[in-house]
Amino acid sequence: MQQVDLIHDKTVQAHYRTYYKNKIWDYTSGKKSEKKNQKNPVHVHISIQSPKDPLQKYESRLFNLILHCPALLEEADIMEEFICFEPKQEHLTALQREMFVEAETWKQTPTALEFKKALKSKNMQSSMDILANQAFLDAHEEVNVAKSYWRYVMSCYEFTRMEEEYKHAVSMETDTVSERVFALKKQKDLQEKQMLKYQQSLDMVLEE
Repeated sequence: MQQVDLIHDKTVQAHYRTYYKNKIWDYTSGKKSEKKNQKNPVHVHISIQSPKDPLQKYESRLFNLILHCPALLEEADIMEEFICFEPKQEHLTALQREMFVEAETWKQTPTALEFKKALKSKNMQSSMDILANQAFLDAHEEVNVAKSYWRYVMSCYEFTRMEEEYKHAVSMETDTVSERVFALKKQKDLQEKQMLKYQQSLDMVLEE
């Protein structure tokens, strides 16, 4: 599995090698069974609307970046983040699987158009339509720019997730503030600094 080989951590690499082999086997086996048992396949309609949940908005932006710049999946750190990522939107889980399966067949990096065409053949058009109609300004096919966008958007996602977790922990407190709340605040503040750092890096790339 070429893309899994990009992961530096050998334990994580071994885990995901096994995990995705099973995923691919389950998927392909299930697909063959469906063809045998289903004369008229059912196409599930997914309504096209922008997610209201901030985390869902960020995850949609991450997937949109990969659609416009599939070369991102050849970056070891981004590939590791992508295959460890757990989307909140069900349709993105299916798209994530197909993106990974497709990336495993690459002999050379496809263009955005070729990548989308391949995903369309895997019945992923509905998911791509949803992303296309969310009008992201950060979709970019140039690798260096796309990488900077990815790191910024991922840091926004992590900060928002930490902020939500912190607010929830605070709301559960009574009279005293626990060590857990202090720890969460520290993590949240560190993530905010990271987010601002990536925002500055992105601004510099865009100014070049």
